Amino acid sequence: MLILQHNCAGMGLVVECVCESGVKLGLDLILIQEAKREKDGTVSHPGYWFIGEETQRTRAALRVGLAVELEDVSAIAGKPPGS
Repeated sequence: MLILQHNCAGMGLVVECVCESGVKLGLDLILIQEAKREKDGTVSHPGYWFIGEETQRTRAALRVGLAVELEDVSAIAGKPPGS
């Protein structure tokens, strides 16, 4: 599993560039700090599925189509499954 962590400093263009780089590099998981949210409060990219609460500063983005178990992601994020 290829993982990247990046602080996007609240800038939407940085989030987009990080996700685009992730697609090109084949990254499975991106941990994003300070992601810029859209007007409706969401963060999105067609190549990644964002998980975690919208209100948190740190979000995780899983590559779309990635076959991974929730327990694996929870272990990486340091949270128990289902929380």
